[in-house]
Amino acid sequence: VETSNFTAEHGSAPLQVLIVTKAGTNAFHGTAWEFIRNDALDARNTFATSKPKLRQNQFGFVFGGPIIKDKTHFFGSYEGTRIRGERIYNSATPAPEMFRGDFSSLSGSIRDPLTGQPFPGNIIPDNRITSASKFFFPYILQPNSSGNRFRAVAPEPNDVGIYMLRVDQQLTANQRLYGRVVINRQLASPPGYKPDVILD
Repeated sequence: VETSNFTAEHGSAPLQVLIVTKAGTNAFHGTAWEFIRNDALDARNTFATSKPKLRQNQFGFVFGGPIIKDKTHFFGSYEGTRIRGERIYNSATPAPEMFRGDFSSLSGSIRDPLTGQPFPGNIIPDNRITSASKFFFPYILQPNSSGNRFRAVAPEPNDVGIYMLRVDQQLTANQRLYGRVVINRQLASPPGYKPDVILD
């Protein structure tokens, strides 16, 4: 990774990631691997009511060899990641009565912006709460546990696939040509600030 002093061949972007890929040889070689992690060995998060689900599999292979011996070679790889996890919610929320304009649970006074005087009992009259504000009330987290907190877990799938293929051609004893393709695909559906809001 380069962050400054780039050579002319790499351009002038603020960050450069340089990749070196292996080339095939006159013999076929390959490797396969897999890494597994799940919640069976995880501890429960302090803020979760139950242990969040986690199924994480990372796997892949590399394979390379000759197309034409001593002249044309290939080398390819694939890496996949499949994560089936859950996001933990432990969010502070307004008290339910605040949606009705009742802020009497607060120690400070709520002042009327028109008169500058405190609202009696820290309660804003219903006719002073605009319809525009009320429109957003259903989208605000509602408490579902003690202390006016919203606690939940929501699925958070994440799939990644990285494909790479390189082909080398030996033109002469001193000249070599190669091309490579790298494709990185990710499909994720992370939940937003609420479990039923999915970010694309």
